[in-house]
Amino acid sequence: MRFLWLLVALAIPTRAYADSDRFPFLAIGGLVGTGPSAGLEVSAGWFDTLANDSDDGPKGRDGFHFEPPFWIGGYGDVLYDADAGIGRVSFGPEIGCLIFGIDGGVVRELGGPGRWGLALRPALTFPVSLTPPVTFSLFARVEKWREGPSSVEIGLLVKYALHR
Repeated sequence: MRFLWLLVALAIPTRAYADSDRFPFLAIGGLVGTGPSAGLEVSAGWFDTLANDSDDGPKGRDGFHFEPPFWIGGYGDVLYDADAGIGRVSFGPEIGCLIFGIDGGVVRELGGPGRWGLALRPALTFPVSLTPPVTFSLFARVEKWREGPSSVEIGLLVKYALHR
């Protein structure tokens, strides 16, 4: 999720991707949230600038038709909640357009009662640096547990793109 602006900047064609507006990405980062909690996340997937020179739709000054950047992929994270004294791991799909992203999937407590649940995390992503490629995302994750009350975590995710 959430490193869209970075990916937009990285979408400038290179020799390897000069004929393609779609490319794979791999990113790693750290997250902090209410609780307090801290952890690591890895994301991988495909980013598509959707820019082309077709005759469909309005064209910009450069003669290219442009639609908003889009990405789809998957994430995995692990974190430690200091207040509860337990860890959590989650993984699932992610999707986004422009600065808006959402991911969600299965979440499992590591320790304590070892509950299972589902997580959903909308986020807003902004670039911090293009060299090195770094973004930050503000997120709110809702976790619905099979046993016990739901929980909400608000936090910040900082990511570094390893591959495009």
